[in-house]
Amino acid sequence: MPSRLAILPLFAVMLWSTSGLVAERPAAGWFHTAWQTEDGLSDNSISGVAQTPDGYLWVATKGGMMRFNGKDFTPLPLRELPQLPSHAIRSMFLDRRGDLWLGMERGPLIQLGKDSFRAYGVEDGIRPRRVLSMTDAPDGRMWIGYALDVC
Repeated sequence: MPSRLAILPLFAVMLWSTSGLVAERPAAGWFHTAWQTEDGLSDNSISGVAQTPDGYLWVATKGGMMRFNGKDFTPLPLRELPQLPSHAIRSMFLDRRGDLWLGMERGPLIQLGKDSFRAYGVEDGIRPRRVLSMTDAPDGRMWIGYALDVC
């Protein structure tokens, strides 16, 4: 068991390093802008953000999917898909190839490629549950984490 004397200097270093002395320095060259629905965003509840290889920023919300070019938001017309019971996006993932994957509220898993679109549903092995997280393996397989059913 370590002695109290050995722990005290470590605690003092940790306390000093988190004391806010570093936080007071100005962030040189950094700025931020907050975009909301008044600026063209479909919903203020963001569930995912990713930048694709073509440079666009994609924003997933409860109101749908938006593409952002640095100035304007352009909606992706997911509402026009008959197999989607909801346009709310609960999770988003950018895979190794640059494709976006969208976990919809109560529906399929959507794959958006540069020039392709595909919806995966129950007939493809996708469970009719909320997708919480996704990742891809080096061999190209997708791993999907679902919400648990609570009784």
